[in-house]
Amino acid sequence: MKSKVYHLVSVVVMLAILTLATSLFSNPAAAGTGRIDTGAYNIACVILSQKMWLEDGVLYIRDRVLESVVISESEYHQGRGEIVGNANIDLSTGYGTFHGTLVIYPDAYPESYWAGSWTMQITENSRDGIARLKGYGPDLEGNMIKADLFYLPPDVLAGFSWACGGSPPISGSLSSGFVLIPGSK
Repeated sequence: MKSKVYHLVSVVVMLAILTLATSLFSNPAAAGTGRIDTGAYNIACVILSQKMWLEDGVLYIRDRVLESVVISESEYHQGRGEIVGNANIDLSTGYGTFHGTLVIYPDAYPESYWAGSWTMQITENSRDGIARLKGYGPDLEGNMIKADLFYLPPDVLAGFSWACGGSPPISGSLSSGFVLIPGSK
């Protein structure tokens, strides 16, 4: 019994030391880095190409290229987008993993763009993910977007047909996150 208690105390002490060391030696955000909270809807309107096949009850989607419209009150997002997606979906459960790349061309910065990756998990209780994008071009270079992604169900998605010229959207997500801007306050 004493050895179990000693082992448990040892593990707790090691975790406390690791936590303290991590907080002491981790780099805080660079001085002068500004943070702007932002949100956007990314509505996929057209599938340009894709490869799909079914094997052992799993639907595989590869290189699904979509044109999208990014709707936001933030000048950092509002514009058009390009999504490349891949998925593995277990048809017996509906669970799956989606991942790929994303490029956003904000209307306010015509010579700049965001590019990065995203991933989403679909389970019984959640349909969400993350996106990480870097800014490129004269107006966004060095900036970053970190966002949580939330799946838009069909009834909500249907309300965005206006963004796709009246056609029903293919898919969509709500992003909630922030833009990091080095050199600002």
